[in-house]
Amino acid sequence: MHFQDYETRYRLLMLEESTTRYHNIRRAQASSQPLDLIPTANFRKKRTRKWENAHRAETVTYRGVPRQVVEWIVEISQSLSVPRDEVVRAFLDMA
Repeated sequence: MHFQDYETRYRLLMLEESTTRYHNIRRAQASSQPLDLIPTANFRKKRTRKWENAHRAETVTYRGVPRQVVEWIVEISQSLSVPRDEVVRAFLDMA
């Protein structure tokens, strides 16, 4: 074979390959809806918060405040059915 034959053969192969690729893309576009072409995020597993629940006693809520005072604030807030912050704010306002 001559050089020209290889060149011609290569061009024909490239043309055939690009034509096949073009038809595959057109077929995919024709069979799917526009929303099908947009990638979606993978579903994530919901957090169980096991570690937070197991270490709840070690959680610092108010820095420099003794644990017993924090427990009193929690008891008062639960008995009044208000958030802890409201109880603390009332004590600070009255101080």
